[in-house]
Amino acid sequence: MRQGEKTAVPTLLDYAAKKGDVDLIVIMTQQESAIVEFFIDSIAQEMIRRSGIPVMSVVPKEIVSPSGTES
Repeated sequence: MRQGEKTAVPTLLDYAAKKGDVDLIVIMTQQESAIVEFFIDSIAQEMIRRSGIPVMSVVPKEIVSPSGTES
């Protein structure tokens, strides 16, 4: 993410806080290369750091598109 770039994180967290009945936020993270396979992407990190609600980050083994093909 470039310096000064904004993310949707504040908007999502504000929505969850205003909703009032949110006990857990679940986010899916994707690894883009073997080099970063042990790191969570920056948006997920921001969500985890800023949220007052527990956040669970999951990494899928594979992603299947609506057409049924793996990506």
